[in-house]
Amino acid sequence: MSNDILEAVEQTWQLVIAGVCVEDAVKETCISKTTFYEELKKLGVMSAYRDARNAAIVQSYNDGMTVRDIASKYHVSLATLYDTLKAQGQHPHKRVTSDKEARYMQVLKDKAAGKPVLANCKDNHVSLNTYYRLIKEYELSNKAY
Repeated sequence: MSNDILEAVEQTWQLVIAGVCVEDAVKETCISKTTFYEELKKLGVMSAYRDARNAAIVQSYNDGMTVRDIASKYHVSLATLYDTLKAQGQHPHKRVTSDKEARYMQVLKDKAAGKPVLANCKDNHVSLNTYYRLIKEYELSNKAY
């Protein structure tokens, strides 16, 4: 491997650490993404890079950023993003905000009080599918409501 490639990889790495996406960094340093990633693997830095990126992805998700915005920010596909979140114990398809959580708990309380299903759904702004999924989940988990 030539010193020119090593220098380009080092420059690219510094840009990535500074927050520049990999695509832009490799364009600026005139090396391919493949070369960059192969050299990171050889140097034993690739796992540290992925760990740092994955931690930043999870933090962004926990801060409430949408999955599409996260994928755009970190230049990863939605599939990679979902795989990363699942590997970190997150469930991106089932994120429940505090507002939704409050509405869902109200649905369950209204059900326990005997409120008709359709009125309950309408008053709490939930679909019938969501209503029945909530009932099933809470009955299976034996949670009190």
